[in-house]
Amino acid sequence: MKKIIYILKESVKTVLNILVIAILPLVVFTLITSKVDLIAQMRSFVVLTGSMSPLIPAGAVVFSQSQPSYQYNDIITFDQGGVNITHRIKEVVIENNETLYRTQGDANNTEDSTLVPQKAFYWL
Repeated sequence: MKKIIYILKESVKTVLNILVIAILPLVVFTLITSKVDLIAQMRSFVVLTGSMSPLIPAGAVVFSQSQPSYQYNDIITFDQGGVNITHRIKEVVIENNETLYRTQGDANNTEDSTLVPQKAFYWL
């Protein structure tokens, strides 16, 4: 009986070690990219609401990377009053020689009321 318990303990330790080795680099990468965009100009964000569900559920981690241009239907992450928002571009608007973007969450019934300037983008 003691031998079986010993084997089970060792098996559990081995599985836990494998999980830590497999998951730890991903956790470290996510933590680093959530604060700075050092790696391939990429940042990570946690989606706080279900506005993009079912494609991106609340609690999901998204990785955003700068693109040379943005167009209708692209998904972007942007700053709105100190809050990170991940929504889809529904319309590209040129106003006073500035490109602005009308966005909407996939699960939302209406478009966002504020046009988003590209300088507010975190990308996606």
